[in-house]
Amino acid sequence: MATTSIHRRLRNGYERHVAGDTNAAAVAYLEILQEDPTNAEAWHLSGLIAFQRKQFDDAAEFIRHALDASPENVVYQANLVAVLLARNQAGEAELICRRILKQQPKHVAALKHLGTALRKQNRLTEALSALQQCAQLTPDDFELLCNLGAVHSDLGRVDDALSAFQRASSLKVDQPEIHLNLGAVFRKLGRFQESLTSLNRSIELAPNRPEAFVNRGNLFLELHQPDQSLQDYQRALELNPRSIAGLSGLSQCLPVFGQWNEALEAVRLANLLADLESQTGTRAGSVQLRRRMMSNLLYCASLTPGMSREDVFEMHVSSGRSLEESIVPFVHPSGTDPQKRLRIGYVSPDFRSHATMRFFLPFFEAHNHRNVEVHCYSEFSGSDRLTERVQKSSHGWCRTHELSDTELAERIQADGIDILVDLAGHTNGNRLPAFAHKPSPIQVSFLGYPNTTGMSRVDYLLVDAIRESSQTARFFSEQLVALPHGACCFQALHETPIEMPSPATRNGYITFGSTHRLEKLSHECLSLWAQVLLRVPQARLRVIRDVIGTSERLQRRLLEQLSAAGIDIERVDLQGDVPVNHLEVYASVDILLDVFPWPSGTTIYESMSMGVPMPTIADPYAGSRASASCLHFCGLNELIAGDADEYLEIVTSLVSDRDRLNELRSTSRSRLQAAFCDGARFGRDLESVYRAMWRRHCGVSMAECGLPLILSDEGVVS
Repeated sequence: MATTSIHRRLRNGYERHVAGDTNAAAVAYLEILQEDPTNAEAWHLSGLIAFQRKQFDDAAEFIRHALDASPENVVYQANLVAVLLARNQAGEAELICRRILKQQPKHVAALKHLGTALRKQNRLTEALSALQQCAQLTPDDFELLCNLGAVHSDLGRVDDALSAFQRASSLKVDQPEIHLNLGAVFRKLGRFQESLTSLNRSIELAPNRPEAFVNRGNLFLELHQPDQSLQDYQRALELNPRSIAGLSGLSQCLPVFGQWNEALEAVRLANLLADLESQTGTRAGSVQLRRRMMSNLLYCASLTPGMSREDVFEMHVSSGRSLEESIVPFVHPSGTDPQKRLRIGYVSPDFRSHATMRFFLPFFEAHNHRNVEVHCYSEFSGSDRLTERVQKSSHGWCRTHELSDTELAERIQADGIDILVDLAGHTNGNRLPAFAHKPSPIQVSFLGYPNTTGMSRVDYLLVDAIRESSQTARFFSEQLVALPHGACCFQALHETPIEMPSPATRNGYITFGSTHRLEKLSHECLSLWAQVLLRVPQARLRVIRDVIGTSERLQRRLLEQLSAAGIDIERVDLQGDVPVNHLEVYASVDILLDVFPWPSGTTIYESMSMGVPMPTIADPYAGSRASASCLHFCGLNELIAGDADEYLEIVTSLVSDRDRLNELRSTSRSRLQAAFCDGARFGRDLESVYRAMWRRHCGVSMAECGLPLILSDEGVVS
């Protein structure tokens, strides 16, 4: 009689459950369990209610009780897996799935959950295989198609991802998750309007999901629409104040509006939250997330006005120490053949259409393959024209996106790389944690980051004797190596327009210009510009940046910044209309004004290619002296100032000498080409330095190996 009563009450509770009255159902199940504590189905259904309420700990406990009473029940096992995945216990979830599949190889839920568990462990190829098997059994499962599309996207198979998401959308047109994923894929494909349409639809269907606002904020930031980007990040944080992605996005957006300190605080908080998640294990991949947020913090600190080099250096070293202390490095014996053909490995997320390629491809394609065998480790999961160029010139090519840091380090070691070169530093997509394993006996930082890595296991940083000196060597954890002809090689992305006379010739007045990223326009920088304009009362200032044309708020903010620094905004022209070949804007500028405390990088090479001089200050304690390096090797030391007063004298002297301006207009491009556009020479310089590093590793003395170190005033390197 009791069994019949329990069965009836269980059925009634389930009917209430299905109808959506989970409170009444939960009471019914509880009453049954009080009478029969071994009732497996009551425990199981109680677990499902807890899962619906996102009470995942309770859900796991209840379903485990059900399995205690009925250990072979496959439905219970599959639902426990769903709970474990929600708790980010992907390893245990995988084991249960494989146990189910051993008995029932075509169990749909187990295959689907297995794909998710493997993806959470970044085992993407295995995840794809499991989901594809599942798709053969249930081709019209929109959730499965979403999971399949996500893994395709992770693997860089963007077209396959798009196909999967579009198929899912045709099956479930009003599912916000599908439109969220479509927005991400369209963005990867550069189909920005379709991306925006999809994200708008996702927000319309689910207006309280912070992820959609973060994704749309990222899209707006890429579209140079910072107003909308800022609003979306703020909305995401209203919905979830602990959104790490929202805080990270905010930290990238705020500097455009001149809010560096606020940006630094946002990324500090993102880093703190990521650190907490790493400690508690509340998210899959939390360790990787914490490391990524730390890199974001270091990069932001490097460019924040008011942060001293000492403080920024200490932050980097502390981060490097924290990373390395948890990893036992590989051991490498000393080399025995100083003349062997070297295997060089380059690691980068930017083997694609990216500014870094302007400085990488010229020497990379000129490497002498009799001397070096080059391998590339690409974090970029897709492929474009420049990716194909890099791959074509590589002896070995490895996509690293789906490899863990340990797996990447093991792959590099297996490839027998002698010298491993990081091209990213703490910029997005870096794989510095793999360097902490010390997979190569010699490790080098180069090109992609304006600061130290902070890691003791990165041996060298390639610079030149103008960028850094014995005074600044103490701000680097690496040993500084001076390349003889400057620390970069340059190639313009666009065809360089014809040179034109200085516009002052036709205007009758000097036009100062800025094409720098707006986040580099610090108050200190603008105050110096104000003094320039005071000394040249007839001159005008033209600020050129495409983002200016997309935001009235930004225009107002920029004018307020200029005015607060003492610049008469009646003498300022803002230009947001930038042609496809952006180098054409230099035709309207006589003299480019440099930015401080972190001087220009790419900009000075572009301005020189267009004949526009850009005087600079070589302050060893402010930041990188890339501008001074460019001018020095172009034979223009007279444009390098030691302090602000000398800078003002140099600029005003140029203004008063129109013949000199026109002479620079006609000769700067040839100077730049002679100094920085010889990929073969730069390749020889690099190979010579690599050889000296290797000779030192083989036990050759410093005096004999010929390695051009920049020694710190505070110590001598043996």
